[in-house]
Order: sequence, then structure tokens, then C-alpha cells
Amino acid sequence: MSRPATSLLIVRQASMLQGFHYLVEDSAGMPMGDIQWPMLAQARNARLRWHEQAAEGAIRLNCRGEAWRMEFEYLNRAWSNDVRYLLCGPGVPGHEAAVAEWRVPKGRVVRGEMRLVRPRALQLVRRWSWLRARFVLLDGATEVGRIHEPHFISRSRTLHAELPADLALPVRMLLIYLSLQMLGVNG
Repeated sequence: MSRPATSLLIVRQASMLQGFHYLVEDSAGMPMGDIQWPMLAQARNARLRWHEQAAEGAIRLNCRGEAWRMEFEYLNRAWSNDVRYLLCGPGVPGHEAAVAEWRVPKGRVVRGEMRLVRPRALQLVRRWSWLRARFVLLDGATEVGRIHEPHFISRSRTLHAELPADLALPVRMLLIYLSLQMLGVNG
């Protein structure tokens, strides 16, 4: 069985001294957008609020000039929190274009699981690679995409994201954000 069609996005840290801003371009070097963390991210249901509105503490995604944001909320309060990530677009307020969840199985000391719930069910899994980040995107047991560091050593973090071409650009950028979040880059 052949692998589904993918498109390559190249993600580069905007500056080696600032890990909170990533530039996204296609394989031809054309800018596709960027991902930028606020100085202090805030959950929608945060107990302690730094921002008056959750949107002020959201991660900003610029996708071909459209302003998207990625908000999150805690599903529980535990040693390891389960978290829901919501991709909110410039369209109808309150409508999420994509939803992903980080769930940690209860009662065991294991790594959590990252799953895209909507627009379609996919799982983002970290695969171990010596000193380099590597993730695979699974549809059931079938690999449909991957996100990986192409170089062993670089001045600033660079990722290659080969993701399903039928996913909208904001959803692919959400998957890139989730892989960076799983690396613990910014949180």
C-alpha cells in the first residue's frame, strides 16, 4: 500500500536566541506563515489569569495572511494534566477548525498520547532518534505523515513536516505546534 500524498513544510526558528517564534515556508522557500507564542500563554480555564481574555494568551498562527489562534484548556488537574488544544479561525467565533487532545493514561507512569480529534482522527507519536526529534502521524496503524529534524547540528531549530496534503494549512501548522510542544520547546 502506498503512502498518501503529502506536502513538505519547512519550519525554522526565527532566531537562535528566541524559541518562541517559528517561520513556516513551503519546499520552494515561499513563506506560508508563522507560529508565535505569547510571552505568557494562558489556558481558557486558567485559575490564575494574566490576560483578561483567553485570546490574548493564545498562540498565534499566521497562515497566508489570515490570523488564526491556538487556545488550550485543561481537562483535569493532576500531576500530569490532560489538555485540549483548539484551533480557532478568523471565521465564526466559538467554532474550532481543529481539536487535539493530550491524554495521560491514569495509574501508570507512561508518556501521554497526542491525538487530533477533529477534522479527522490521527495520532502524533514521538519516535526516538538519536539526538534528533522525529514524529510520525498515524491514521490507525498507517503512517500518513512525519515531522523530523533534518540535521544533526544546526544553529537554530529546523523541522521538516511532511503532512497529508488534504489537511488545511492551519491544521498542518497546528500539528507542527503540537510536535514542538511535545518536545518541550516552550512549555
